[in-house]
Amino acid sequence: MVYLIPRAWSSGAYFERFRTWLCTHGALTQLHLFERRDQVFTQEQVLQETVIITVTKTTTPPPLVTISQSLSNGAPHTKLSVPYDLVVQGPKRYIFMPTSAADVACLQRLGRLKYTLPRLGCKLHTGPSIDFRQRAGLRAQPETGAIPLLYAAHLKAGRVHFPQGLTSEWLIPSRPSLVQANHNYLLLKRISAKEEPRRLQAAIYLASDLAPYAQLSTDNKLGFISGIEPLSLTQVYGLYVIFNSSSYDHYYRLLNGSTQVNASEINALPLPDMSTIEAMGQELRTAADLTSTTCEAILARFI
Repeated sequence: MVYLIPRAWSSGAYFERFRTWLCTHGALTQLHLFERRDQVFTQEQVLQETVIITVTKTTTPPPLVTISQSLSNGAPHTKLSVPYDLVVQGPKRYIFMPTSAADVACLQRLGRLKYTLPRLGCKLHTGPSIDFRQRAGLRAQPETGAIPLLYAAHLKAGRVHFPQGLTSEWLIPSRPSLVQANHNYLLLKRISAKEEPRRLQAAIYLASDLAPYAQLSTDNKLGFISGIEPLSLTQVYGLYVIFNSSSYDHYYRLLNGSTQVNASEINALPLPDMSTIEAMGQELRTAADLTSTTCEAILARFI
């Protein structure tokens, strides 16, 4: 069977049962991607990223999957043959879609790492505060009972800069589930445009940034990585090296075709062990800047 469908089914928790069923009763044999979503079906104004898939009913996957890509309908396209187990990966049957030798090299390089955030005692959580549902508790200025509320707008050049003069930077929480301890976190933006240069946009938050406060909250459009035990400085900086590197941004784009950074996918990313993460973090702390170039150079020395 051949289908033209949105790419969203290829990753994430929502379609996990479908992917498991499909890859148990059939096998992907061909994939075709469109490089620019805004140049496909322009008259119909379809803005979802779409993909053409060819599936054969079989319990024996082929050794290779053919993956092609074109700029728009009728344009010349590239074609690549990729090992099946590099396309369909893991117990969650995530579907990776490499279209070049560089894509394949990225998947092979990072895919050999054996750890994930949960295996390291960490996890990405979604920010608990949805501001339009908390209007009664939002404040523009600090007052008794109010705690800082962090937004994506506070993430600048790899750090959190608070306050920014927003109209709702403080929150009087209406329930305990909106509150988190003022610990060290790595923050990630959950939403970006496909055309932005980076899908993974991270920032370091240190408890000392808002030292007078024992608690804070984060907006639902942010994710935060925390540990069973509070993250140390070197651990936060080391995680920033990973999530601000161009290699991991490249890897994530091969997995996720949507504009959202999903917790289930981030928590499944292959990572080095914690001692390596801490060593990278220590090196970043002595570096001159927090740019992606610096992070990629550090990552290359360790992985």
